[in-house]
Amino acid sequence: MDQSIEDVKTLTIRVIDHMCKIPSDQGYSSDEFKSIIHLFDRSFFAIENPRNLVEDYRLWIATKVLSSGEYPYRLTQIFTNLGEYSFGSLSVGKESYNEQYIELLSSFQLTLCNYLELSELLAEKMSMQDAYLKEIYRIHQAILSYNGICAEEKKITLVVEIVVKTLYNMLQHENPIICFAFKKHNLIDIVTHYSKSTNTNLQIASYLSLAYSYNEEDQLIPGDNENIIFLVNMLASALDKPSTRIYGYSCEEILKDKNSLDYESNLNSSTQLEHLMISYSHKQKEIAINLTKHLKEKGYKVWFDQDNLKYAANTFRSMAEAIEKSYAVCIIYSENYKNSEYAEMEATYAVCLKKPIICLRAQRDYKPNGWLGLITARENRIDISGKYPFDEYFSTLCRRIDECIQIKTDHCS
Repeated sequence: MDQSIEDVKTLTIRVIDHMCKIPSDQGYSSDEFKSIIHLFDRSFFAIENPRNLVEDYRLWIATKVLSSGEYPYRLTQIFTNLGEYSFGSLSVGKESYNEQYIELLSSFQLTLCNYLELSELLAEKMSMQDAYLKEIYRIHQAILSYNGICAEEKKITLVVEIVVKTLYNMLQHENPIICFAFKKHNLIDIVTHYSKSTNTNLQIASYLSLAYSYNEEDQLIPGDNENIIFLVNMLASALDKPSTRIYGYSCEEILKDKNSLDYESNLNSSTQLEHLMISYSHKQKEIAINLTKHLKEKGYKVWFDQDNLKYAANTFRSMAEAIEKSYAVCIIYSENYKNSEYAEMEATYAVCLKKPIICLRAQRDYKPNGWLGLITARENRIDISGKYPFDEYFSTLCRRIDECIQIKTDHCS
């Protein structure tokens, strides 16, 4: 039988109320509590479609219910009690953890984690619960003392994954109160630790968490080649999927992390000028080939995928390195460029790295909107659509390139 959205909200509130009222010393091992935790889990999926109603319902529960009144405190109580029952000491082993409670802890925290992703208010309220953050850290410390056996225990590994995902979901709101609370309770140490994990799910969640808590003073994220390659590979894998997501994370999220890596000093440590990069859609391939030919004849070193990707083992890695090592990126844009997923990734990454962008309009009178409109609006465009003679716009382009080279030279000297 179909239920109205209001009926579903009412039922969800009853579930949450009931869950928060069961005394820990009387009911956490009872079938009643197990059932209510299951219903709490199902509350997140109570509305299945349409998408806008699903999002509205979940956000309403997170913001209007879980964030209100004593709910953050009650949620903290449940989490800390389940944490203590699951991991009774700081020495986790066969005798010191309880599988039954670990399952309940995982189910409860995963649902809360999902709601935390949606609501900045809920994330802020939970970050103000010292006991909640302290218990997260205590559980982390307990599992750390597990002497490597943790990897063999799927239930404990799941707890770790949920905890790290929870930290990310809270940090991604970019709320200074949350970030301060995390640093105060040493929770950044958790994601720093798992950024070196061999578990890809843990590693990517940790990197992304560090990106949201990064500032120039902290220097939290090591910028070695291995880390950069890891993230580039994640980008490539995400783009290969119809959803353009990997392990639940979008390309935009991964790009933010890659931009936060402390590798700028490595890029600027050498005074050698690398190259000018040409970014284009295949509709404008002939224009790009012709432009590259003339630029090379003028003595410019140009990175052009037709020439430079012939022997590349990893296309995305090579593209990322090409942008990183460029002193400027020429975007040959058109409607086709705007609709190209790969072109968007190239242009967005160049902007993230604060590379000078030279915008070349290849489609006459085309006025881009969306992401491309944002990028081209901030730059002086050069029209190469045929509206003006080649010699005229080419000389303008060369002057612009020379300005970029001079800026780079001055910066490195």
